[in-house]
Formats: sequence, C-alpha cells, structure tokens
Amino acid sequence: MTYAADTSPLWSPSPATVAASRLEAFRKHAETAAGHTLPDYAALWNWSIRAPAAFWELAWDFMGVIGDKGPRVLDATPEMIGSRFFPDGKINYAENLLRRRDDADAIVYRAEDKAERRLSHRALYDRVSQLRQVLLDLGVGPGDRVAGFVSHMPEAVIGLLAASSIGAIWSSASPDFGVQGV
Repeated sequence: MTYAADTSPLWSPSPATVAASRLEAFRKHAETAAGHTLPDYAALWNWSIRAPAAFWELAWDFMGVIGDKGPRVLDATPEMIGSRFFPDGKINYAENLLRRRDDADAIVYRAEDKAERRLSHRALYDRVSQLRQVLLDLGVGPGDRVAGFVSHMPEAVIGLLAASSIGAIWSSASPDFGVQGV
C-alpha cells in the first residue's frame, strides 16, 4: 500500500470552533472531574487509554446517556480488542435518539431525483410513536424481529427507531437488491 508523502491535515478547525465544541467542553469537564491537567486533545486521549474505565464512565455521564450503566464499567482483556464497556448496561437506542422534540432538522433526505424532504425532531418522534403503536398492536415485543423492504429513506429510520423502542430487532433490505437478492 502506498501512502501520500504529505500528511498535513486537509482541514483544521479554528480556535473559536474548537473552543465552542462539545469535545472541548468534555475535555474541560474531564480535567476537573479527573483531577488531571488535560490541556489538549492529545492529553485527553492519553488519559482515555491510561484510565479507560474512568474515561468512559465520565463520558456516559457527560453525554447524558439515558439508561443503566450496570455495576461494571469495563470488562478488560489483556488486549483491548476483546474488552467490553458497560457489559451489564442497558440502553435503548431509540430513547436516546428521540429525546429531542424541537423543530430543528433531525433528518434531511435527498432522493436520487434531488427532491428533498426534512423531518424535524418533533415530526420524527411523532412518526416513530405512530409506527411503534402499530407494531405493539400487532403483538411485536422485545426480541422479536421486524424487517422492512424499504429504500434508504426516512421511513427506514422510522422503522429502525420504532422497532428499537420496543426492544425488537430491525433489519432492512433495499428494493435495489431485487426480489432474488432478498
């Protein structure tokens, strides 16, 4: 494999952009909470690999993850690749994604014909709630499987979130696969 000789970044954020970022807010929070000097991203990253359990517990709390962490933060293995974070934890993906209910864009979809559709957080929540109720009325429950033969469009996201909100497993196949591909 050949790599480019120039390894300089294609883009770097301005100091003002960095200062206003959530990552910078987390770095400052971590510095205070951990009682370590973490003056920049590199220091934060180094702390995260030296103290992964402390880092990830703090990240969970800072991000306001809705759920139960469980009693163990890290089930570590000698090689990091087999480690499990929050192995006893329970979260609902949909609950965390749907907590916003404002009118800002949640999904901006642009079709192949360039037609654009936008769904606000409020509209996404409402559509997911409607489909969730239909699935519940059909008897779908935790662990059940729900599949959609649906294009990559907002309805696929709505299906995923509705199934996930119940604890069901979602899978989808694009009509591009054709009947034989499914």
